[in-house]
Amino acid sequence: NDENSADVVFEICEQHKSDSESDRKRAKTSTEKLYYAHRLILQHYSAELSALCATSDGMTPIIITDVKPEVFRHLLYYVYGGEISDDD
Repeated sequence: NDENSADVVFEICEQHKSDSESDRKRAKTSTEKLYYAHRLILQHYSAELSALCATSDGMTPIIITDVKPEVFRHLLYYVYGGEISDDD
């Protein structure tokens, strides 16, 4: 997650929903988290993430809304050669 050497950035937006009636009237809130990566590594180890990068222009964030930030962090860790334990 090195911002200085990265050439692609992912913005992971986790949307929060509430079941209460008053919250239904309000817009959904979201939490954004930025993750920095390298196209070359993604090209070699993750065809799906690499394909998302093909549509990105420079350091314009690639927005992903259907995954939790901690899950995406584990995914990038694994792509970069990290091992994921059963507890994670």
